[in-house]
Amino acid sequence: MSVEAESQVLSVAGREVRVTHPDKPYFWKQLKLSKLDVVRYYLAVAEGALAGIRDRPIVLKRFVNGAEAAPFYQKRAPESRPTWLRTATLSFPSGRTAEEIVVDDAPGLAWVVNLGCVELHPHPVRSTDLEHPDELRIDLDPGPGVEFADVRRVALEVKALLEDHKWPPHFRKMKGEAARVAPSRAKETVKAVRTKMPLIVVANSADKESALAGLSRWKSKHPQAAQHLTAQDMLVDSMRGRSSTWTRVRVNLRHVPEALRPTQETPDPDDEEVLSRKPPKRTAPKP
Repeated sequence: MSVEAESQVLSVAGREVRVTHPDKPYFWKQLKLSKLDVVRYYLAVAEGALAGIRDRPIVLKRFVNGAEAAPFYQKRAPESRPTWLRTATLSFPSGRTAEEIVVDDAPGLAWVVNLGCVELHPHPVRSTDLEHPDELRIDLDPGPGVEFADVRRVALEVKALLEDHKWPPHFRKMKGEAARVAPSRAKETVKAVRTKMPLIVVANSADKESALAGLSRWKSKHPQAAQHLTAQDMLVDSMRGRSSTWTRVRVNLRHVPEALRPTQETPDPDDEEVLSRKPPKRTAPKP
């Protein structure tokens, strides 16, 4: 069957955007949505989505097998792309460059979502000034085993850190809001002492189940420490590698008495070095 037969063309703001495999399941565990459903959702919220990515080069995080399957990262813009879609060329300290997609409008948004980009990862720079970041974004989304109360605590820590560095707020002051005074200028302000959480890494793996098995082995090895842990103390993070994601498992020892706290050991498994390497360059076979 041809690509045309397996696709649907949408008219978006005067441009045609082809959605390939529109009936392909993209969410299926709790909510059942097709690829076309996801594209239409992004078009419905295009104004908000574009506010965060417009005029910024983006890294393509592609969920080609659906939003609930493993994604991969693609820095460089696909060679097969609409002529109306802009790109920007970024330079890296290594000396390499990458031509990356810049999304300015709803047609461009629909096009990248069709590639499986249900997460949007813009650079903190504008395409017209790639050398000077103009935004700092801090992701405070809760993850597995992390309650929203933890997110609130982290948000307050971030707020205190930004105030320490005097970053001026860029939003309108609300009615009833307390005076905005930098801590260094507040005569009676007592600076709170922030303590660093005692975190150790116990596993790094391309396979989440293998990483969780490593956590189980660590708990068996350190039973006295393990009995003091709560669900919120075991942090399972999805990390970005060169071309794929991998899982890091950390343990927060805040509830473990200092005398019982294990020191940092070599993670088991420990695939971070391999996962972070640049993938080998593919060469065409010799005739």
